[in-house]
Amino acid sequence: MQRLTRRQAIYAIGAGVLSTARLPAQVALEFDGIDHVEFYVSQVERTRDFFAAVFGNTLLKNASAAKSYVKVGSSYLAFERPRTADGPLTVDHVSVAIRNIDMPRVHALLDARGIAYRDYPSGRDTAVVDSEGIRTQLSPDNGWSLLRPPNFSPDVVALQEEPVFRPIGIEHVLLNVADPDASAGFYEKVLGPVAQRSNSRVWFRVGRSRIALRKTPEGQRPGMASFCVSAEAFNDDAVVARLVARGAVQQVVQIGHGLGMPRTVGSKCLEPGSRFRIERDRGVSRHRHSIACLDRSDQLGNEHQAAAGGTGSGPV
Repeated sequence: MQRLTRRQAIYAIGAGVLSTARLPAQVALEFDGIDHVEFYVSQVERTRDFFAAVFGNTLLKNASAAKSYVKVGSSYLAFERPRTADGPLTVDHVSVAIRNIDMPRVHALLDARGIAYRDYPSGRDTAVVDSEGIRTQLSPDNGWSLLRPPNFSPDVVALQEEPVFRPIGIEHVLLNVADPDASAGFYEKVLGPVAQRSNSRVWFRVGRSRIALRKTPEGQRPGMASFCVSAEAFNDDAVVARLVARGAVQQVVQIGHGLGMPRTVGSKCLEPGSRFRIERDRGVSRHRHSIACLDRSDQLGNEHQAAAGGTGSGPV
């Protein structure tokens, strides 16, 4: 094999750096899926306990930051109190994992597309913010494996019975934006081309997960409106019974899918006035995967919804 001269080696290294810095605009990042969602909540331990009962007690804590982490299949949820006394109870960010992340390449791609970013102190992830202040983190895949001692340690919540759901991972998040079509231009530069437009929503595929944009409903604010967790098949009657046993109450509502009347369960679970809902679509003629959907209510804290019979691949 012919050996490179010192001059040739220097030239090759320089060419490699230039090629990374001048990535063509059509080059896409290889996304793995939604890695985690981080919330500001009023009571971290109560929130942790609730989600442990729903999704399982694979937990971590960060004592120095008073944060709790709940593993949800291939993803996780993080909870902490607002960092200021009057801080809102809201979603801090959604994190999207990139396979084999190479930060210089990520920087070069964002620079080429005119997207401002800010790296985290760890140096292994960065964040982009859209025109409405919605923050998306770009991070390594399997972020749970990076939560290691000494900063992170196992946490324990004693469960009286098996968790309500066996989660697979975060299937999608739904973002409120002022103008979905206008915002799509920003997200296309980060996430790649639009995958689908349906139900007045703009969908992006990020590995095994999806991100959707919808017009902010009246009375709500920009940011994450809901997130959806895919789960192994479950019996919705049994789930309803278990939640009712925890103090939930039932009511019937109509959802806009044309699939019949779902059952709804309401219960205080996170913030005052919030609800946990189970929806069951009746009269569905085709096979559909089970999905647990959790919705955030802007005024009341967090509204959590679990849906049996939601799609795992199509719009909802």
